[in-house]
Amino acid sequence: MNSSNYYIKLVVLFIFWKIIKRHPKFKDYKKETVFSMYRSLMCLFFMLYSLENLICNFTDLLNCPTKERDCYQNITEWFIVYLIMDIVKMILEKNTRVDLYLHHIWCLISVVLGKYYNNAGAIFNLVLINEAISVVSGADSMAMEDNNMKESYYYKLYRRNIIRYLRLPIWILGLLIVLRHTDKINSSVWWNSVLSSFVMIGLDHYWEKKCNKVVDKYNDKPKI
Repeated sequence: MNSSNYYIKLVVLFIFWKIIKRHPKFKDYKKETVFSMYRSLMCLFFMLYSLENLICNFTDLLNCPTKERDCYQNITEWFIVYLIMDIVKMILEKNTRVDLYLHHIWCLISVVLGKYYNNAGAIFNLVLINEAISVVSGADSMAMEDNNMKESYYYKLYRRNIIRYLRLPIWILGLLIVLRHTDKINSSVWWNSVLSSFVMIGLDHYWEKKCNKVVDKYNDKPKI
């Protein structure tokens, strides 16, 4: 593990955050809203990068999901740095969202565990596609701050559909792949991967219920 890679990536993310923070388009928004936009852009990066890795190395999932490649190493390093920076930011701002702490800390432990045992391969890359859920979080925060509830409704609808039709199938597929390749996966990573599927499905259920409150409330409004 080359620690200099992490320091370089941390500096890059810090600079990227400062660029987003100082962008004229966001000058009238709260810092939390701007940081949410930064998160969205990072999640877009993870989603697209992981998709590229999946397309270029699809057979890894079928043959050896823990096989490490430079592209998998790179994306997991970025993800680790992103999670650490996000957790620190949440602590400094006294963020009280238990669900977000659970998600970030669990993900950080899982990825670090995978890298420690040299198992952070295609299976870890696959689940990063699920970061698609947060691609609209920044825009949603801006819409809510602008009191544009109709626009926010569409973002919540997007998140709900991502949970149902992308994230859930990927969690199930990931679990099946782990079970299929039990003999190739370190036991600690195996147990973590199995538990992760259920933890993340539970979190998704919680987030889906939050989305449903907005979506159902909007759908129940009389149409004029």
